[in-house]
Amino acid sequence: MLGLDPARPQCSRRALLTRAGPVVGAMITAACGAAGTAPPSTKTLSDAPVTIEFYKRGTLQDADVNIMLQEWYERHPTWKVNLTQGKNDLEALTPAIAGGEKIDVLGWYQTVRGLIASTGIPLPLEDYVKRDKYDVSRFSAKELDLVGRYRGKLYALYYAWGGNLTAMYYNRALFQQAGVPEPPADWSKAWTWEQFREALHKLTIKQGTTTTQVGITDYGDPITSLLVLSDAKWISDDWKKIDPSAPELLQTLERWAEITAKDGSAFVSPGVDLGTKSTLEAFMTGRAAIHNVCCGPASPAMKFRDAGMDWGFMPTPKMKYAAPDVQSNLVLLTKLGEHPDHGWELTKYLIENNRWGAREGRLPPFVEDAQKWVKETFTDMPNARLELVWESIKFARPVDKIKYHPAGDELYGVIKPVLADIWAGRATVRAALPPMQSQLQAILDRTPMPE
Repeated sequence: MLGLDPARPQCSRRALLTRAGPVVGAMITAACGAAGTAPPSTKTLSDAPVTIEFYKRGTLQDADVNIMLQEWYERHPTWKVNLTQGKNDLEALTPAIAGGEKIDVLGWYQTVRGLIASTGIPLPLEDYVKRDKYDVSRFSAKELDLVGRYRGKLYALYYAWGGNLTAMYYNRALFQQAGVPEPPADWSKAWTWEQFREALHKLTIKQGTTTTQVGITDYGDPITSLLVLSDAKWISDDWKKIDPSAPELLQTLERWAEITAKDGSAFVSPGVDLGTKSTLEAFMTGRAAIHNVCCGPASPAMKFRDAGMDWGFMPTPKMKYAAPDVQSNLVLLTKLGEHPDHGWELTKYLIENNRWGAREGRLPPFVEDAQKWVKETFTDMPNARLELVWESIKFARPVDKIKYHPAGDELYGVIKPVLADIWAGRATVRAALPPMQSQLQAILDRTPMPE
């Protein structure tokens, strides 16, 4: 699916990382031994016919696949790419591994640390990087350390940015009607959280006890998106502890609760009736003034344009920081493949010029590519304040570790209903979260992140 982001907590993917690990690992060991671990060849690759097995998450239309691979076949007409799509989680990938399928290149999510623990299939990239003098400094060092490295070794790069709040949009007409000035067009001058809250209050309309227009639909992932605005965290840097009573965590979540439960300015607030259960529809029909999306900003923007809306991009508000909630989308080689050298060439090709990411409407991994991509993608939307999109990469901060932990799905299952009660005014942050300490820590202890 175009724009699909498996990083969203919609199914039990993280739990699968733990449950499937020993079984998958044993299958790989038995079937492959040390296959795929030889150092890369230093010779020029032959033009002899080769089939590279490429497994990817999400599903692209044939036309998009053809565009993505067009230049590849112009350069390498004898190097076929056999594309297998829809491998969105370990549940879908495990049968391929168990069946001994050859996977040269894999598109993934979360971290290689978790994938190594559950499958053992990632192939180190350092020899290739060294041989080709491949410039990994173009990637965010913090992001690459978080998702692509394990025990000091590099196993994955990323081909694009996805995440739970990749862009925020605002409806100019609703701002004008409410007498609210347009948001800043500069990340460094983003609204303070207090200014943001005040604007949402003015953009909210009530008729009696019913709210018929809200200031904002939602704020991305309720567990992680707010945390990039502060130094709050669920899980400690060593992956071992979780503390739902940490003061900065409580304060950060409390500030959103004030907007939802106290002010009634969000889609999830009590008493809201916008005539739809779709946040996108609420925004497009003028019943929500601000909207945000996961995955990539291109597809929604095209819908707004086609609907004749007057809209623009806006930076997130600032608590301690102004930052989108974005996560990288990984690409790696595996020990299951027969052609790792060719797979490495395909990996580099897919990353460069956002060849893969653009087909999914995602932001490129590098700032210099992002500016070019944004200008080309939104060429007929100059009034949208496009600089905010490419500049967002500079202001992005690593997402909380709960998003990547093997116990993440189980933790989400416990935390999300509690937060839903808080947003709806049925509970408070300081009364509901601290008592969860022992339950959440027990989950973390049962499913530790590997050292």
